[in-house]
Amino acid sequence: MRDNYVGDIGDYVKYGLLRSLSANTGMRLGVVWYLYPDPCKETDGRHLDYLNTTKEHLYRNCDSQLYDKLRTLIADNDRNVTAVSRRKLLLEDTLFFDAPLSLSRLPKGTKQAILLREQERQQWFAKALAVTEAADLIFLDPDNGLEVRSTAYHQDKGPKFAFYSEVKKFWNRGQSLVIYQHATREGIQQQIQNRSAELRKHLKTEAIYAIYLPSYSGRIFFIVPQSKSATQIQQATYEFIKHWKQVRLA
Repeated sequence: MRDNYVGDIGDYVKYGLLRSLSANTGMRLGVVWYLYPDPCKETDGRHLDYLNTTKEHLYRNCDSQLYDKLRTLIADNDRNVTAVSRRKLLLEDTLFFDAPLSLSRLPKGTKQAILLREQERQQWFAKALAVTEAADLIFLDPDNGLEVRSTAYHQDKGPKFAFYSEVKKFWNRGQSLVIYQHATREGIQQQIQNRSAELRKHLKTEAIYAIYLPSYSGRIFFIVPQSKSATQIQQATYEFIKHWKQVRLA
């Protein structure tokens, strides 16, 4: 996640999904932003036209309260993750971990440097686990999504990804998951198929849902329920789909 994405169309869908899941299941939500503070492109987070009056009829009815709050947020130029909690965009009992994760300032190129970088990330993640311990449902919001072979845990761009070693820590302590994934060039359907297979392998579960926004560069949200809450989450997911015509269930 980056501050400049707050309030764009992907954010609207994201918060709408999280609000629906937590409200309709009664599960307490924990949000781990994976906040990536390093420089980004000026065009990132530019998809705000859904807030225009000409498109209001297409989007506002999905979640009118959330829509109005995001419109005010953009008007106030308050685009940062702390605004999500301050402005109560999610349920009031939501737990937030918003510490930035960046390794680019650290030494690189030696075994000692790699160890230092790994320790830095491990310490950051330990704090994320502690802050969200009381949550039933965890949302992971890495900038790019789940780990890829081309980027290592300790590299500068490593914080743009959630690694399966981290995902499993939440899963193994009994928390259900929602994970953001940015679409790549391999195509949304193929990516959903591949990532779902990886999640099944690492988490040893079969129940995985994927909701995606086909327009605006493609945004995917993987929903992985624990067996104890599978029925609740399935029903809440279908309820969300009924009200959000712009998204698809894979």
